[in-house]
Amino acid sequence: MKKTIFMFAAMLLAVLASCSSGGTDTKTITPTSTEFTSGELAKYVEVVNQPSELTFVEKDGAISTQYIRLKVTLKMVKNGFKDVAPRDINFTRLLSVAVINLVDENGAEVQDLNVKSEDMLKLQKLLTGNEGDTAEIIFECEFHNPKDAPDWFKEAKQFTPYLSCDVSANKSESTEESSSDSDNDESTSSLSSSDSEDWDALLDSYEKYVDMYISYMKKAAKGDMSALADYPALMEKAEEFGSKMENAQDDMSAS
Repeated sequence: MKKTIFMFAAMLLAVLASCSSGGTDTKTITPTSTEFTSGELAKYVEVVNQPSELTFVEKDGAISTQYIRLKVTLKMVKNGFKDVAPRDINFTRLLSVAVINLVDENGAEVQDLNVKSEDMLKLQKLLTGNEGDTAEIIFECEFHNPKDAPDWFKEAKQFTPYLSCDVSANKSESTEESSSDSDNDESTSSLSSSDSEDWDALLDSYEKYVDMYISYMKKAAKGDMSALADYPALMEKAEEFGSKMENAQDDMSAS
């Protein structure tokens, strides 16, 4: 009995040691630029030009999961939304709020990272602040059973801000009540635009985007580097669908 317990304890220690030894790796990389290339968000924030911490994390479980995470400091370049609750700030047009590309020593893209979902509220709070305010935001990419993620982490030498989404804020009740007639006219005009949306075209755009996304994810899961070449077209299709959805959203219920 004692021998069995000892063997079990030894096996448990070995498993714990293997998990802790290869589970995390960290290094520092620098930005190639500070401004995002597109989107309304780029008018409010930029990357602070300083070294940032890049981390590779591997978690074992029913499904092995790997993460590449970059801790980036963002700075407000102008005053943000006032008299607005952070949760009332909306991100539209892109499926991701902002994209940062990891690049190798030659400046070639290695992998793209998106804002971590848990840091979304932190970004919303930043956008209610003033010019010069800063916040640390984590950008990450999640992998399941990948082969190339550890190599991508090693290859990453710098990072480049890329796409960002559009930003809007819901008006408070008091603001809505004091709206002028011109605001109401603008709202009516927006609704008319929504009513005239070609829903068949919107659904076709969505179907094409989903097909491209599935193809992209299959290639990425297999470690097919040609997926990198497909990324710009995928983002273009996402922007096209996002724009159509934005025009039509006033005419849609939550369901």
